[in-house]
Amino acid sequence: MHTHYRATTPPDQAADFARSSIAAIIPVFNEAGRVGRVLSVLRQVTELAEILVVDDGSTDNTAAEVQQAATLDGRMRCLELPGNRGKGGALFAGAHATAADLLLFLDGDLIGLQRHHVPALIGPVASGQADMAVGLFRGGRPDTDFAHRATPWLSGQRCVRRDLFLQVDEEASAGYGVETALTLAARSGKWRLEYVGLQGVSHPPSEMRRGLWRGAGTRSRMYGQILRAWRVDRKRRALTRRSSRRARRLSRAHAASRRGGFARHRSQALSSLRLRELGPLPLAGVRRLLVVGAHPDDETIGVGGVIQAALSQGAEVKVVVLTNGDGQALAPLALRRRLVARPADYVTSGVIRESETVAAMGALGVPASSLVFLGYPDRLLEKLWLSDWSTGRTFRSKYTRRTSSPYPSTHDSGARYCGRDVLDDLRTVIDQFRPDSIVVHHPNDAHPDHRAASNFCQLALGELTARETAYCASVWAYLVHYGRFPRPRGVHPEVALLPPARLSGEPNHWVRADLTPEQVQAKRAALQAYTSQLVLLRSFLPSFSRRNELFAALTTTGLEERTVSLVDVEARGSAEGTATLAPLPLSEPVGTGARRRLLGVADLVGVGAHRAGGQVWVTAHTRAPLVRAFRYRLLAKLPTGQTVTARWPGKAVRTGRAAFSFPVNLALGDDPAILGVAAEVRRGGAVDRTGWHFVTLQGPAV
Repeated sequence: MHTHYRATTPPDQAADFARSSIAAIIPVFNEAGRVGRVLSVLRQVTELAEILVVDDGSTDNTAAEVQQAATLDGRMRCLELPGNRGKGGALFAGAHATAADLLLFLDGDLIGLQRHHVPALIGPVASGQADMAVGLFRGGRPDTDFAHRATPWLSGQRCVRRDLFLQVDEEASAGYGVETALTLAARSGKWRLEYVGLQGVSHPPSEMRRGLWRGAGTRSRMYGQILRAWRVDRKRRALTRRSSRRARRLSRAHAASRRGGFARHRSQALSSLRLRELGPLPLAGVRRLLVVGAHPDDETIGVGGVIQAALSQGAEVKVVVLTNGDGQALAPLALRRRLVARPADYVTSGVIRESETVAAMGALGVPASSLVFLGYPDRLLEKLWLSDWSTGRTFRSKYTRRTSSPYPSTHDSGARYCGRDVLDDLRTVIDQFRPDSIVVHHPNDAHPDHRAASNFCQLALGELTARETAYCASVWAYLVHYGRFPRPRGVHPEVALLPPARLSGEPNHWVRADLTPEQVQAKRAALQAYTSQLVLLRSFLPSFSRRNELFAALTTTGLEERTVSLVDVEARGSAEGTATLAPLPLSEPVGTGARRRLLGVADLVGVGAHRAGGQVWVTAHTRAPLVRAFRYRLLAKLPTGQTVTARWPGKAVRTGRAAFSFPVNLALGDDPAILGVAAEVRRGGAVDRTGWHFVTLQGPAV
């Protein structure tokens, strides 16, 4: 580690600042009445691209004071953490919430800070002379001057390259240990370090702000966290030496696994359609567009261009995000270098991803007031969909360990992790906004949360339109995950986005939305706001910055009354029976997996339904005759929350060589207006499943 000290006055570095984007991050905890001094100085610093204040669970008016200051400067925003994470946690949350090249860390209670101090601290790093600059108090308070001369590595005023800061051990950086952890990382990484004198700057000691006893307690905790940072760093370096060989072996095995996965799923990404065969997405006349996504970034991936087009024609756009994406198991390790993640780490990830969505949507022209975060648990939406809501059962996230949303911005802070609450929230948003057009996930998306988000949205809309027949909205689906879709990966703005071959057949109705070069560029810039996801999905997100976006029409099918005569082929001993229930006009992907391609008996090709009296008969078809070695299951979802299931062999009836059926009693759902139906084949785990299809029940039962 190379160190150098220089005075406050820097040379002219305008060119250096122009080459780097710089974000100021100010961690605060109960700094009302003090943080305003620092923010008033930073507003004068034109070199800063962003001013991010991280409110670490303050209980006073700190957040309100910051938000008031933000109205005076568009670069300023406040990131509110749901609980107190300590200084280190706040700095990492801020670093993940920005894409700037350089990070400027300043305490929120500084006294005597002047405009010229900021360029002096940034200058060595912006010019490339140093990897980190540390500001030292000079000529302020005698006690703080002495502390910075005796222990300069404890200074919290720093400028550092963002890529280097994110490599610091976050466990060692807990609380006030962050400065020590930074210094240790600089030593082990041989960073170039420069000390900069900050003449006349100081901050009040804890004893002055909090009183003698509380201040002494705060100081003792600070020293404890500093010592802990040294111990964690020593253990980490020992562990790294012991495990480096094993890590290399695991890395090689992981790379081989990825290559194998590419070979297995590549065929699912190829398309049998050409761009000119797709009609245009009908946006003319749309006044209100509702975009629904399961996770932060889904809305930009699938609909970023259409959002811009709708806004340009004067339409109002509202975006609903069902979860905060707080269930990525590897996120604490990949983003924060934490080997053993705590529930609070996943909550922090959710806060970061929410702030990324606000930034991305802002880049596309959607204000924060048009964003709705429902706060439901990541990777639990499908379980919420399949569970019986009528029992009122509440689920607990295995990541955050919560049974309700921990995020302050949640649309309904009283909502529980229960399917009924998800449906009620979506129905309320649709009812209040009354969109002309809704864009949601494709029901055959490979991600279970995406499929569930589509199901909840279609059921909520179906209930609303059944109640108010004068209201209707077109529904379009976008695809995010499906095998190796899209191909090729990476930035290819000139390549058309086309549906996978397995989803291209009739009667799927795909359309395209052509984007201008400016819209493609804006969408790509918005995707760059998801810095946490770019770490985990480096080539995936940019793959959707294409010349067009892709949508499939979603419709509900009306069931008329008809007499159904079922023939139990097995009971009659016939091998030539045929199904009496025709499938719905919605196809299913055929042979999309190795087992399904080889075993037509496990390959579902469609699901259908007909109404007969007070029952709806649901049927499913396979590509080859049924065999008892597999378990074939039919599912029906009632708006009351009940999921009716039947299995063959079992309660379901074989109605053809390659078909099985089951009657759903409508009395269970109080004569519902809409019904969801699906089918799956299992042997151990799920071998194949259909997407959920929704049918409206026309007229009273006879």
